[in-house]
Amino acid sequence: RALRVERHQQHTQENRADDHRPHHGSLPCAGEIKSLPFDEEQWSVGEHYQREDGNRVAKRAREHVCIVAAGPLARIAGRTSAPNPMLTLSPSVRKSATLIYHFAERESKARYKRSIFGWFWSFMNPLTTVIVYSFVFGVVYGAKAPITDNGNAQNFGLYLFTGLVVWSLFTGVVNGSMGWLSGVSDLRKKIYFPTETALLGGAAANAVQTSLEVVVLVAIMIIAANLSWTLIFLPFAILMALFFGLGLGFIAAVYNARYRDIQYLVGILLNVAFFAVPIVYTPDLLDRDDIPDVVRILVEWNPPALFIEIARDSMYFLEVPAWNRMLAALAWTVGTFALGWWYFRDQSMAISEEP
Repeated sequence: RALRVERHQQHTQENRADDHRPHHGSLPCAGEIKSLPFDEEQWSVGEHYQREDGNRVAKRAREHVCIVAAGPLARIAGRTSAPNPMLTLSPSVRKSATLIYHFAERESKARYKRSIFGWFWSFMNPLTTVIVYSFVFGVVYGAKAPITDNGNAQNFGLYLFTGLVVWSLFTGVVNGSMGWLSGVSDLRKKIYFPTETALLGGAAANAVQTSLEVVVLVAIMIIAANLSWTLIFLPFAILMALFFGLGLGFIAAVYNARYRDIQYLVGILLNVAFFAVPIVYTPDLLDRDDIPDVVRILVEWNPPALFIEIARDSMYFLEVPAWNRMLAALAWTVGTFALGWWYFRDQSMAISEEP
């Protein structure tokens, strides 16, 4: 009898201690089990142990229900703060617009963190490039820009700047995709989220920077009285360059997650490709007899060249882009983005296990 009373008192103290234990979400559970009354005359020792075990099992089961329900109940009662959108991770990219927005915001803030002038540098970089190339090719080498439709903007700097706006977006997305994926390597090992949203967010941040450069370009064209309704084709050129770069970026990011040499190789290839696109020279330089037809076709019909020529037609020459050039650029964009998207989704779980 003394042993039974001692075990009962110990069991009662444990129940009282559990009653004061805070549950998940700091909400009390309405289904908590209190200590049962003990009638020492009616229970035998075996019956007491059996009831004691049953009470503990039932208590733990109800505690589990409380823990699961505490989060939603706390939000309904207003006793906890709203969940962080960065932790509201959805397996569908279509439902992850908030996540993409936060990745874009993080990329924009990190780009000019602790900078006094901030977004001013996004204007200075292309403008400096335009000034340098205009002096080298326009003054030193005497390169002449083609005459526009109204003859108001025969300026090699404007001709160069129009092409650089599209080229900078393309190279920024391809190079940035590898860094954006490696930047969330620790996060993707801890929780699941659509990894491609990191790349889409970074691409959105680059698109915002490009839009600022477009504003500068349009302002210069207004001052030069060289603007027409054909500028509506410029967004198409920019979007096609963006998604084409994303398609290549998806593939490059996967390989870079396994072999870090890829980022250096991609940088070299883009530097070489810069001179394979008519940015610092005009396409009529390819009309010489000593240039093979294969080289001329590759330069005129490679995807970045198509995007740049569409942008120049709409902003510099003030004419509607050729339909065959538009269709070829669209085909390159859709095919490359679809291939890169499929390959990235297919390898996303595998690269999550990469160190």
